[in-house]
Order: sequence, then structure tokens, then C-alpha cells
Amino acid sequence: MTAALAQAKADALLQKIKRPALLITSDNLCVCNNAVLEKPKDETEARLMLDMVAKYPAYCISAVAVTHTGSGKRAVAVDKAIVHFNPIPKHVLDQYIAEGHPYVRAGAFSIRLPLLQPYIDRIEGDIECVIGLSMALTKKLIAEVQN
Repeated sequence: MTAALAQAKADALLQKIKRPALLITSDNLCVCNNAVLEKPKDETEARLMLDMVAKYPAYCISAVAVTHTGSGKRAVAVDKAIVHFNPIPKHVLDQYIAEGHPYVRAGAFSIRLPLLQPYIDRIEGDIECVIGLSMALTKKLIAEVQN
């Protein structure tokens, strides 16, 4: 699903690019307890998602598509990481939600914000995948389309 969306984003932009370039598109998804967690629409959804990721591992899936617009060559790959949280106290969730952080993130959480960092137990996989764009994966794909 994420790979298809990353490629669809590239396809939508290709016709607008007139000179040879490297086009990098991506898509991210969070899955927790067999539920796809997108960006929460409201406080109720944010609380449900944050309660869920505090109880179950959150699987972050990130797809990257790199397209060489001159040659048409494209490389696509998917990376994943798993975030394990410890229980998050209600007062921390209240503050996190009040500050508006959940509404711009799939799964409602950010591992970079100091408010939630003390409750991260561990991350399995590339931390950049959780943040949004794996630089190592992107560099690998760039090399593939340039060869």
C-alpha cells in the first residue's frame, strides 16, 4: 500500500517536470494491533491511538520511490521499524494532545518530541523510518536509478 502510494505521487508529478531530475516521493503508515493508524481527526481518535501504541508495538512502514525523470528509471523500496512504548501517564497524554502534536502524524505519536521520549522502551529498525524518510534507503535508491 505505501509503495503504491509513493509511486502514485511520483506519477502525478512526472508530467510537471520538464528537465531531467531525481524525483523522490514517499508514503508512511503506522499499524498497531492490526489496525491502520492514520493521522487522528480529533482528540478522541488521538487518545485511542496513543492508548493503543502504549499497549502494543507500533509498526512504522515507509516506502520510498526514486524516479530519474530523464531515463524513466525508478527504484522503490519499503522499510519498517517497530516502536515499543512503556505506559504513558494520562497527564503526559493530556499535554501532548493539548499542544496539538498528534494531528500531523500517522499513529498520533512522534519519537522526536521530548514529551514522549521517556516512554519509548525501544525501537527495532531504522529510526529514520519512524521519523518519515530513511536517508540510507533513499541514497541506495538514488544510486540504483543513476546506474
